[in-house]
Formats: sequence, C-alpha cells, structure tokens
Amino acid sequence: MIVICRDFVDPEEIPFDAIEGDPRQLVEELKKGKVVVGSVLALRLEIKVGDMVQLNTVDGPRELEVAGITNDYLVGGLSLYMHRETGKALLGITGCDGYVVFAEPGKQRELRDTLQKLCNKHGVLLHTVGQIREIVEEKVRGLNVMLWALVILMFVVAAFGVVNTLT
Repeated sequence: MIVICRDFVDPEEIPFDAIEGDPRQLVEELKKGKVVVGSVLALRLEIKVGDMVQLNTVDGPRELEVAGITNDYLVGGLSLYMHRETGKALLGITGCDGYVVFAEPGKQRELRDTLQKLCNKHGVLLHTVGQIREIVEEKVRGLNVMLWALVILMFVVAAFGVVNTLT
C-alpha cells in the first residue's frame, strides 16, 4: 500500500478519479482528516464511504474515516490519499518525495531540459509519463516471457512423464 500525502488546494481539481463519495466535497473532507482509498484496497478491506480504516501512525493505530473511493492505478489500486497536514500529524512526514508537473502543449521539451538540469544538480530522477509507461510495459513483457518459459518447462516435464510411462 502507498500513502499519498499532498496539498489539495483547488476544490474543483482532485488528482484522482472518485468513484464513490461527492467529488465536490472531497477536498474539504480530506482537509478534515478523512481519507480517500483506492478501489482495490477498499475491496480487500471490505470498506465503503463512511467506514473507518485503521492506519498505523507514529502514535500507534488510528481509525480514519473514508471520505471516498477512487479508481486508482498506483500500486495496483492499493493507495490511500490524505491531506499533507494530516500526514504530518499522523505519520510525521516531512519534505516531499515526488512532484507531478504538467507542461503546456509544445513546451514539453524545453521544460524537460530545464527539469533535467535541476534533477542532475540535486541527484534526483526525472521520468516522463511515457518513460514510466515503458518501464511498466517492459516489466509486463518480462513476466510474459517467464510465464511462457514455465509453460514450456512444464510441457517438457510432462513429455518425459509420458515417454517414461510408455516405455
């Protein structure tokens, strides 16, 4: 599971696809200390909007109310969103581990070059959405090859069993 703590400034713009809960009220609910849960996590925990979810905090286990459910693809839908202030209070988070930057059409290359210089200076990684997509596709292709190799191996073992039985 991944916990995403961020500032939710604009109540009209939420960074996820809310499938349960009132999207117009989610930012205010998050500011009140409630959380939004990924759909797969909600399914596994058998929770819905209004239920409580337990989170291990710096002060021990704490129950948080679910304000919404999101159709999320981060870590297979095992995500939990909370407001940054709630994250600071409950999890003791400081700083930032990642930024999402949206570029104006036609200015992507210029922005990428500028960000790459900044990333090189501070020793951090810069990935475009396309690069992340390619990384995921590469992992899936590798898994696919391994599964086919396993099928072939099982076929060879079965063939030896058949030949042994026939002889």
